[in-house]
Amino acid sequence: MSPLCMSELSLAEEILGDGLVLMRPRPADAEQVIAICRAPSIAQNTSVPADYQPHDFEAFLQLAQAAFSGRIGGHYVIREASDGPILGAVGVGINEWGAEAGYYLDQSARGRGIAFRALQVVTVAALSQDVERVYLRIMRGNSPSVRVAERAGFVFAETKQHQPAKGCGVDLETVDIEIYERVAV
Repeated sequence: MSPLCMSELSLAEEILGDGLVLMRPRPADAEQVIAICRAPSIAQNTSVPADYQPHDFEAFLQLAQAAFSGRIGGHYVIREASDGPILGAVGVGINEWGAEAGYYLDQSARGRGIAFRALQVVTVAALSQDVERVYLRIMRGNSPSVRVAERAGFVFAETKQHQPAKGCGVDLETVDIEIYERVAV
């Protein structure tokens, strides 16, 4: 992976697409997001802390604020209706390697195509701008995320071995990370 020069990714704070409502997270979302993030499968497969706390949610709000105001991406909660329950989160943000996307879902929302649809919506939004590449970092062995990525048009690019494991909340272990990417056509 070589660095790319990117300076801006300006996304709407709410995106409607493919039967989903992607909304910028709000303080009122705290209880639902905290409950979703405390599921063991989230920490095992993402960089979300294992014992997700209110201060972690505050950091998520700040990350979303910085992305939208800095025009460097967008972070969203996923719903099927504006007033419906939160099903998970999805986001995309630029860095020197392109635009990194990520997502997680509540256990009850899995197996319904929601991760695929949410990833597809933010990927298309990013690629419709001057973004040349959107990529995902997937922990080796997370076959459900690989299926989501491939269904959304991402292809395997490389493996980064012995990366710090962040899902457990401490960087004591390392994991192999598979990079999947989708490039603009």
